[in-house]
Amino acid sequence: EDRLATLHRRTGTNLHGSYAMPQLMAHYKDESDYRVSDKIHRWQTISSLVLHRWSGSQSIQMPISYSEASWTGLFNFSSCSWDSEVLEMLDSCDCIKACCGDAGIAGVLPELVDFDEVEWVKVSKMKSDGTTPNKYWSMWPELRSSTMHLGVGDGAAANLGSKCNGMDRIAVTIGTSA
Repeated sequence: EDRLATLHRRTGTNLHGSYAMPQLMAHYKDESDYRVSDKIHRWQTISSLVLHRWSGSQSIQMPISYSEASWTGLFNFSSCSWDSEVLEMLDSCDCIKACCGDAGIAGVLPELVDFDEVEWVKVSKMKSDGTTPNKYWSMWPELRSSTMHLGVGDGAAANLGSKCNGMDRIAVTIGTSA
């Protein structure tokens, strides 16, 4: 079995420019260009960034759901972890070593968790001075008491939107990549 087929079997994705591995390799390709790369402290999904800002979380980095991680091309389905061989391939690039330090690319990737392991319920707590903890709560007060979860991939969201959230139902959805 060739390396690409093995990669596909572990991660569920083909080696393609739209996935994280080739994008990260392209981003870090020129070891002499540290203008941006040396300023990166972590990689984050858009949904996790939004939740981080909305929640006013003091953590440095929000985790990523297994569902979102699955479409990065870096996620190993069997171990539910970042794929060690993919990370080794990325870490073999000199610029990644220089920019990410001894921890390598794994040091800037988010923690992996199930989408509902991190939630904020009724985040409308007021500070003692009567103000809200961040500007977003002031901008959208209707959302303050909402339950929020980490992001999920489009396939999982389509199943939930089709009310197929148990073993007793079947959903068929058609997407543009089908």
